[in-house]
Amino acid sequence: MSFPYFISPEQAMRERSELARKGIARAKSVVALAYAGGVLFVAENPSRSLQKISELYDRVGFAAAGKFNEFDNLRRGGIQFADTRGYAYD
Repeated sequence: MSFPYFISPEQAMRERSELARKGIARAKSVVALAYAGGVLFVAENPSRSLQKISELYDRVGFAAAGKFNEFDNLRRGGIQFADTRGYAYD
């Protein structure tokens, strides 16, 4: 009879935080600049198809590092939040 693989919750949290730190360490920096004409986001992006800088709503921008599906889920959540807040004050 085989036993299921088990690790302690503390070890799982350590491994997740280490993975997150490694991912952030590999990420590229983003520079945000406000000027009279608006806001400028500048980032190095070696991929032509992957965009990780996005406009959420009106004058709210979003930039993130990580896996694209995680970025896209956060971006969509931000858009929904901004929409509901905008409609609440409309």
